[in-house]
Amino acid sequence: MATPSLRTCTVNVLLFALSALPGRAIVIRDDVPEAESIALGTRYPATGHFNDSVACTLIRPRWALTAAHVAEEQQPFVDYYVTFAGRRYQVEKIIFHPQRVAGAVDSSEDLALLKLDRDVEGVEPVPLYSQQDEVDLPITRVGWGMTGTGKTGATGERSRVPRGMTNRIEAVFQDSFITTFDAPPAGTKLEGATGPGDSGGPAFVEVAGKTYLAGVGSFSTGGAENGPLGKYGTINAYCRVSTHVAWIDRTIAADPPATIPWSALVRSSGSWPKSAAGTWLQSFLALFNGGDAARLAGFYASHRQVKPGAAPGKPNLDKLTESFHSLIETYGAYELYGYKTAGPYRIAALVYSPKAKQWRSLNLELETKAPYRSKDFFSADENAPKRVGR
Repeated sequence: MATPSLRTCTVNVLLFALSALPGRAIVIRDDVPEAESIALGTRYPATGHFNDSVACTLIRPRWALTAAHVAEEQQPFVDYYVTFAGRRYQVEKIIFHPQRVAGAVDSSEDLALLKLDRDVEGVEPVPLYSQQDEVDLPITRVGWGMTGTGKTGATGERSRVPRGMTNRIEAVFQDSFITTFDAPPAGTKLEGATGPGDSGGPAFVEVAGKTYLAGVGSFSTGGAENGPLGKYGTINAYCRVSTHVAWIDRTIAADPPATIPWSALVRSSGSWPKSAAGTWLQSFLALFNGGDAARLAGFYASHRQVKPGAAPGKPNLDKLTESFHSLIETYGAYELYGYKTAGPYRIAALVYSPKAKQWRSLNLELETKAPYRSKDFFSADENAPKRVGR
C-alpha cells in the first residue's frame, strides 16, 4: 500500500540515489511453483518478443510499444523484428518519444513505437489505460527473461515461454510509477520483479474484466555489487501510459519518419556520398586497407571528438596503433559492399573481410559543426546481406 508521502512525490524523486539498471525479466516469490508463472504468461498473447531479446506490447494491429532504451542503439544492418503467437513480423520503423534523453536512467519518457510490416494475425491489441488513478492497482507483468526467485534473484536461464508475475502499483509520479518486490507473506500471491531479459515489457491492469496496458518496464534497482537483479526489495520503475496516450495516438495517426531514418542500402564498389561523414569514412577505410596501423592511428586521433573533461595532452598513439594493428592482422583489407546514411553526419558501411570470411560494419557519427570530428565510431561483425553468394 502506498504511503501518503509517496503519493505526492514528484517525478524527480524516482531517480533516488540507488543503483538503477534496466529492468528485464520475471522473478517470482520463492514459495510459489514456477508452473503458475508460466500459466499466467500464456494468458497475455499481446506481449511480444522484440528481436528475441526483450519485450513489447501490441497496441494496434500494426503497432507495438516498448521501452526506448532497448532500441536506442539502432544498428543499420540489423533486421529488427517482433514475434507474436509464434509469427515473426519485421519492424519497419522505430519512433522514440521526442523528450527521451538517450542513455538516461529515467522512466518518464522511456517509450518507443514499433511500426510493423503488416498487421499481426490472431492476436487482439491491448487498449491503453487512460485513467490517471493507478495507485494501488494490481498489475501483471509478462516476459521471457532470466528466471529466479526473490531469494536468489535472476540466476536462471532465459525462459523459452512467456512467464508472468503480479505486483501492486505503490507510487505514481508525473509520468511514471513504481512497484516493490515484497517478501512473503506480504505482497500478491504471485508477487514478482524483473531481471535481465525483459525490458520494455508490459504492466497490464484489469478493470471491469478488461485488460489494459498501464505501463512499460523501464529499470530496476539493485544489481552490480548488490548481486543479481530481482531480489526481494527490488523496485521496478515503469513509464506511465496514461499520461502518454495523446502522444501515442497522435504519432500513430501521423505515421512520421523513423527517429533514426537510415537510408536503404546503397550498393557501391568505391564511390561515397559527398558528405562530411562520407569523406571521413572513405579516408579511414583507405588507410585501413593500406595496412599502416601507425598512420591510421594518427588519422583517428586527430579526427575524433575531444571528450568533455578529458585530460590535456596527446592521445596514446602507441595504444591506438596496437589496437588497429590487431584489427588489420585479424581482418586484412576490407571490400566495400555498400553503405547507409542517416543525414550528412552519420554513415555505416557494410564491408567484407576475405581473410576472416566475415561481414563487418563500420559505424560513424560526426559532430554537426566543423571540423566534423567523430562523436562515435565502431566496427562490428554482421550477418551476410540477403542474396549474396559467398
